[in-house]
Formats: sequence, structure tokens, C-alpha cells
Amino acid sequence: YLLGNIFVLNLVKNTNIISFFIFMFLGLEMFFNKDKEQIISLTSATNILLFAFSVSIDGFSVGIVLSSENILIPIILFSTISFLFTFIGLVIGNKLDKLLGKYTTKLGGLILILLSFYYLFT
Repeated sequence: YLLGNIFVLNLVKNTNIISFFIFMFLGLEMFFNKDKEQIISLTSATNILLFAFSVSIDGFSVGIVLSSENILIPIILFSTISFLFTFIGLVIGNKLDKLLGKYTTKLGGLILILLSFYYLFT
């Protein structure tokens, strides 16, 4: 019990730092990458996995805080809202890509860099 509490407390403290490094890495890679085709290929799969991992770390800490006996309602709410925001982000990203072209990747990288600092200072 004591070891579990120590692990959870340290994990919750360090999720912001881990998220900072992951978002910063992805943001810098997107911002400074000159070849858009490379982002679409294997690098894209790596980016998606790292992004999913960083979001999952954040969700894991929220899940620990919200753990209760009635877990079905939070699972449905978090899943639905995560799906909607991801879908909306993909639709907006597709429209921005058509509008801004090659600058869309730089804008996405800048947003991830800003998010990394948000995670660092919160």
C-alpha cells in the first residue's frame, strides 16, 4: 500500500515533465522538418505513437484521481469527449492544410511547442 502511494504520487508529479519533453520533441521535429513527405511516412507513425503516449500519461493521472466505484460514466464521458475533440482537430487540420499548405506543419509544431510549455508550468 505504501509503495503504491509513493509510486502514484511520484508519477502524478512527473507527468507534466514527461509530457513537456514529448510535446517539445514532436513540436521541434515538426517545426524544423523541411521535407513534408517525410512527416507523412514513418515519422508520422512515430509522432502519433509518442503523442498518444503523452496524452495517455495525462489521462492516467486523471484516472487515478477520479477512480471510484462507478467508473462507467467517467469512461463513457472521457472517451466521447476525446473522440469529438480529436475528430474536430482532424477536420480543422485538414481545412488548414488546404488553406495554408506547407505552413500547416510549422503551425502544428508551434502549437505543440506552446503546449509543452503549458505542461511544464502547470
